[in-house]
Amino acid sequence: MAYPETNALSVGQSMLPLLQAGDRPRHVPLSGTPNVGWIVSIVSKGRHVTHRVVKVNGERFWTRGDAALEMEGPFMPREALGRVVGFWRDGKYHRLDRRIDDFVGLASNHAQNWLRRAARRLPRLKRALAEKDLGSPALSSLAIRLLRLGCDEIEVSRERLHPPPAAKNGPGGASWVFVARCRLGRVGEVALDRVAGLEEPATGYVSALAVGILYRRLGVGRRLLGAVEREAMREGLGRLGALVRKDNAASQALFASMGYRRVPPDEIARRDDLAPLAADMDLFEKSIVDIGSGGGHFQAD
Repeated sequence: MAYPETNALSVGQSMLPLLQAGDRPRHVPLSGTPNVGWIVSIVSKGRHVTHRVVKVNGERFWTRGDAALEMEGPFMPREALGRVVGFWRDGKYHRLDRRIDDFVGLASNHAQNWLRRAARRLPRLKRALAEKDLGSPALSSLAIRLLRLGCDEIEVSRERLHPPPAAKNGPGGASWVFVARCRLGRVGEVALDRVAGLEEPATGYVSALAVGILYRRLGVGRRLLGAVEREAMREGLGRLGALVRKDNAASQALFASMGYRRVPPDEIARRDDLAPLAADMDLFEKSIVDIGSGGGHFQAD
């Protein structure tokens, strides 16, 4: 088979940034199915086109021009005139290095696919931004990465200690407040309340857990609970509890992932140290036996 090395590209067949209208491509026969990123010449629908391979499935492959949005194909290797390995321009021959050709092709293909996906997600993205819904699929991947880069390092510190009024809580009760911050500012806080009394083991309750809506996918809640547990160990507490609303699935999942167990209603009724719960609340408890020695820092990756 003769390959048209002198057939100049016409307008509409350009493969920018490599080939331009008027270039004369040089072909080599295909020894099999082409790879994604290769530039091939094909006679398609009565016209001679030089396009990049953007999809391969078995022996079949699809092509698309750099400026085109729709793929053409499927084609079989026998339908291709050959792979473009170089071209003449203004009397000078330019060789397309195979590695550069593959890299440029793949990069161009990935960039176009990303732009098309972004265009399809744009309405959902606008709606999610308006509603500040970081959990939206349109935001979950891109926004999390940007927030992690912006936050860099999240630090948790104990900022306040509230001694209890003696008449209210009796001896032994106290409250600590922990705050999580990054270079973007305050991202969350939680309180630890020690239960006054002589019961063993001494108990503390986690309360007022609040994480900024934009930072709930960065592990802030886990860092805050980790700091609470380490402080509880230092204070000699043997057990931690938390009241969580039944309809707060995110908080329930967070406490469960940190080793807290949901106390069943029949156990609450049997125990003397527990008061009846409101109908819309669940009690989670955790025995503090061995908590890892990691610090209250989170390096975002």
